[in-house]
Amino acid sequence: MSIWDWWRKRRRVSGGSRIDIEETDAVRRKISELCLKRRNCELRIDKEVFTSIFLSSSDKHFFIDIMMPTYGNKLIKQGEPTTLGYQERAIPYSMECRFLGKEKEEGYDALKFEMPQIIRHSNRRGLFRVAPARSRPMRIIIDFGMNQNIDTDVRDISGAGVAVSSSVSRYVGIGQKVKSVEIEMPDGSWVICSGIIRRVSGTTVGIELDEIIPQDRSRIFRYVNQRQKEDLSSRRLK
Repeated sequence: MSIWDWWRKRRRVSGGSRIDIEETDAVRRKISELCLKRRNCELRIDKEVFTSIFLSSSDKHFFIDIMMPTYGNKLIKQGEPTTLGYQERAIPYSMECRFLGKEKEEGYDALKFEMPQIIRHSNRRGLFRVAPARSRPMRIIIDFGMNQNIDTDVRDISGAGVAVSSSVSRYVGIGQKVKSVEIEMPDGSWVICSGIIRRVSGTTVGIELDEIIPQDRSRIFRYVNQRQKEDLSSRRLK
């Protein structure tokens, strides 16, 4: 057995396990834990992605905050199953939950869901995407190669990739390898990796973060989670 195979086997049986959560009490405990930690979650409705946070739970149901963007709260239909996702230790999970309706919870408008039967490890990563705060822009330096370099601000970021707006979009193409990506984190340190261009639309260039060490990807996940909480909190105060 190689070191890599041993590490993967150890991950499956350790606290960072990627196995599904199937036992009823274990599912309830996990939902309760997510609520206590005010964990961010994501909902997919009509192929669109909306974000929220877990609020509270009981044996049979749980509540999440109203979704952002807010028009998602008009799209969700009572009685229909909905897919919710969340990330823990940079590992994505998803669950199918029946939407029970809108109610007041902890003094706020909230969405009520039936407790899921199973929480599954998902292969999808980096679905949560946020824009840096206007008061705290995130600097990024990209070397596309062939003397095409930019030093600009991040438009939005997730654990999987980053998007920027630049006229360099006229000279790059989907699938092109990016020589280096340097992202300045809020604490002044840098995440440095390579990248692959996955989207070009107008002046927007979307780059998948490649050859990035796990610790740096986890730092980005933590930043994304924090920005989601800040965004949801600021919108509630409006």
